[in-house]
Amino acid sequence: MPASSFVARAAALVARTHNFEEPLVVDQAEALDPVAGRPVYLFKVVRSGNANGPAHTVILDERGEEVEATRNLESLFSRMLPWDRALREHALRELYRHRTSVQKAGGLTGSLKLPADEFFATGE
Repeated sequence: MPASSFVARAAALVARTHNFEEPLVVDQAEALDPVAGRPVYLFKVVRSGNANGPAHTVILDERGEEVEATRNLESLFSRMLPWDRALREHALRELYRHRTSVQKAGGLTGSLKLPADEFFATGE
């Protein structure tokens, strides 16, 4: 299937699913599904009249069929580099440590709630 057909297919799927009159593909990426050993293609589609609005993600297999967008499958398309993950985790730990020390000092009223188990999840 030609690349332009994948783009058109993704746009058509989102248009049908979300009642878009003029869908616009604003991003696309390709990855190899480690389970199936085949390429998968991710497309982000928006309304053409609201290109900065919410984007809808569609993942297609090599035949152009829609694939369920699981968390593991979407993580194949992550553009975050390993050192970005380490830096993010370090920053989050420091923020959490600071929040804890401020709470112990009585300076935080409880308006900031950061559950550690979700807070430090890296998605890997």
